[in-house]
Amino acid sequence: ILKENNPDAVIEEVIKSADIAMISQETVVNKTNKASGSPLYNTPTDLGDKLVDMGFDVFALASNHVLDQGANGALEAIEYWDSKNVIRTGIYEDASDLKTVRIQQVNGIKFAYVSITSHLSGLSVDPDKTSLKVLSLTDPYKSTDEVYEEIKNTITLAEEVADIVIVSMHWRQENVTTVPSGQVD
Repeated sequence: ILKENNPDAVIEEVIKSADIAMISQETVVNKTNKASGSPLYNTPTDLGDKLVDMGFDVFALASNHVLDQGANGALEAIEYWDSKNVIRTGIYEDASDLKTVRIQQVNGIKFAYVSITSHLSGLSVDPDKTSLKVLSLTDPYKSTDEVYEEIKNTITLAEEVADIVIVSMHWRQENVTTVPSGQVD
């Protein structure tokens, strides 16, 4: 009867039974800023709590909306997710945090997680103003070679300690039903 009246219960049952329950959390979750929508999203912590309660245990945070509440909003999101018993990937407090491989052991297999976004909706992380790191294919403060090197190094670090590396890629174009050529390469 509960499932008939509460379709969320069915979804939650499936998520909780999964060995790994990974979700792309496209918007920042923090309590300082009120809930907001387009173009600068903010998600209240109640929703983050619900996702954790449903059983999600890996959160890919790199997305085009990760800087919608600025670097401080992203840093607060890091603090929020770190207060939960979950793995977060894609945004990092600093260079040292970026080099910390996110590992989860499931059934004797070590999984590592890397999350990357194709862009930041025209926003950027000024390295002179914050230590925040975001794995993004676009960064006005770095050359394309430097960006790719940072991503390659992050994945290589994960490969060195994990049996399987899961890379979550948040692509650029919304409302497009064909794969753009830049996503094929």
